[in-house]
Amino acid sequence: MARTKKFQPESNSENKQTFIDTSAKDALEEAKANPNIRWIGNLGRKTPEWTRTFMDGDYFPAKVCGAKVEQVDGHDVICSMEITPKLYNVWPEVMGGAIFTLGDFATAAADILPDMTGTTIDGHIQYLAPAEGNILFAYVKCKHYGYSIAYYDVDFITDGDRSVAHGSYTYCHIHPKQ
Repeated sequence: MARTKKFQPESNSENKQTFIDTSAKDALEEAKANPNIRWIGNLGRKTPEWTRTFMDGDYFPAKVCGAKVEQVDGHDVICSMEITPKLYNVWPEVMGGAIFTLGDFATAAADILPDMTGTTIDGHIQYLAPAEGNILFAYVKCKHYGYSIAYYDVDFITDGDRSVAHGSYTYCHIHPKQ
């Protein structure tokens, strides 16, 4: 999942089941019942399909801004957002808040598990250049994943391979009561 490679959509021919047009709750129940879901450590079960469906329910980034999960590899993910005028400020350039939102969405996709959730407790972003192009990608790399805390680095790169920002996000894990 090196960020310097061009994005290639993942193919998943082994698991033909998809979660299309279902709610996040339905996807969660299906994920719990599906034996094809692989275990990530001992914390929960997660597939790319489950992650995509769950994150599609995140209204503001997914529905308003157009963020979507492209690739999932455990706690490392690639998410994207089409660069459209609705993301522009008055200049017109992509607003920094839109870039930050993509990072928060992408790290949530990296962090979420079917039996546990988390919340962002810290997020920082350094803007390097205007986001010019058609698509903005967030390449998330998990640097630490523990019982209570996770830490992620995010590189924001356009479809033209322009590095536009770098971010870091820390999550606090919330476990269900036993």
